Amino acid sequence: MTQPAPWRVSGTYFEVCSCEAICPCRKQGGKKRATGSTYGGCAIALSWHILDGNAGIGISDRFIIMAGTYSDSEPNRPWRWFMRASTWLEVRARQDFSSELAVTCGIPGHDQPGSEPIADVFRVNDAPLDTALYGRCGFQSQFDYSSQAA
Repeated sequence: MTQPAPWRVSGTYFEVCSCEAICPCRKQGGKKRATGSTYGGCAIALSWHILDGNAGIGISDRFIIMAGTYSDSEPNRPWRWFMRASTWLEVRARQDFSSELAVTCGIPGHDQPGSEPIADVFRVNDAPLDTALYGRCGFQSQFDYSSQAA
């Protein structure tokens, strides 16, 4: 059996959601704050800027953007989402929400310390996703993924 070629990508991660800061998905000081979203469901936008990447070919300076929604009442929440990537997404963030404890994201693979910026604008206009929110939470951090076991 042929083994897949090794790969590695690293760069910056940024997300914004419809929850109030600090998002209930986050951990502060290594402890989960709450379960479920602020309003019983969540609209999200996630992005990865690959600063350094190789997967058999160079993939540096690439962007991956994804938007979606979920409801807290869905079975196995929140990991069953409808997602769409498109050009109809706008996110603008400003200063960080203050926290004396280290903030990490609860999403697996995004557990590196980061900061919680406030999104001045979080707008998705790509049916069936239609969201326009202001002053909601975000998260920014670094990522480093590879095919090699840690």
